[in-house]
Amino acid sequence: MREHPAHGQQILRGVEFLESASRVVAEHHEKWDGTGYPAGLRGEEIDLKARIFTVADTFDAITSDRVYRAGQTYEAATAELQKSADIQFDPQVVAAFRRIPREDWEALRRRSQIRIQEKASAAPAVDALLESQIGTALAS
Repeated sequence: MREHPAHGQQILRGVEFLESASRVVAEHHEKWDGTGYPAGLRGEEIDLKARIFTVADTFDAITSDRVYRAGQTYEAATAELQKSADIQFDPQVVAAFRRIPREDWEALRRRSQIRIQEKASAAPAVDALLESQIGTALAS
């Protein structure tokens, strides 16, 4: 588990248009206080994009439904981010994140859920098309 940031970074290094994201992937488990992994970076040693990604990813993890629990509220998520600012997260990134109006986050979540539903409803049609094409290819 602790090696996945390095593995992800190696994968992205081989994809030219994703190369700039490799540092974010490599550092997304580093913590502001230096207790993260894989390199034990602290504070501003951690790439700013990785610090931003970590806050956004944590917010999403807290507010999203999981198999083992329901997603928590916006208030619970922002309280957890604030509690961990200066320990796990860059306090300035958390402060900037909290300035984004709740309504904007709710609109983003609704759009995201619509996209997920659209993809799920399109999947049977894609499966049928693939089966048809494979069947045609096998018959020829």
